[in-house]
Amino acid sequence: VQYVSYGEMIEADALGNQIGTFNANDIAFVVGAARQVDAFRLGANIKFANSAISGFQSNSALAVDLGGLYVSDNGLFTAGLTFNNLGFNLSSWNTTANTAVPLDIRIGVSQRLAHMPLRFSVTDHNLNRYRLVFYDPDAPVEFDLSGEPIPNDFPFFDNLFRHLIFGTE
Repeated sequence: VQYVSYGEMIEADALGNQIGTFNANDIAFVVGAARQVDAFRLGANIKFANSAISGFQSNSALAVDLGGLYVSDNGLFTAGLTFNNLGFNLSSWNTTANTAVPLDIRIGVSQRLAHMPLRFSVTDHNLNRYRLVFYDPDAPVEFDLSGEPIPNDFPFFDNLFRHLIFGTE
């Protein structure tokens, strides 16, 4: 069971007048299993998640996480692949639009140095979404100092490094 309470917050109207307080929380019930087959470790979770904010209808979802990990014979190299939140909403905050459960596909590798207690890792996340930069089509056009409009595209390497997580331990 995973539970997060965001506590009591101030409720305000559109003009900013405080009209009371409200609570918000998230809860998830997760059941998982894992199995090792030779150098591979495979695992899966099934989860039911529910969110509640103030008097709004709660949002609930059913999802599955799947993952696999390869560990080399000497344990120095690992490589893994996960599919997080493969699922669907059972109910939604908004009755007119059904938001998708946030799928995240990840692949990662790590390498430990043979004669030193140091491990390096790199993970590529959100493989299912190319562009991670938020783009608001209704935002006003911005101009640079010369008066030219600033394009809404982002360089390839800017987007690439938004997908990568580097680590060491």
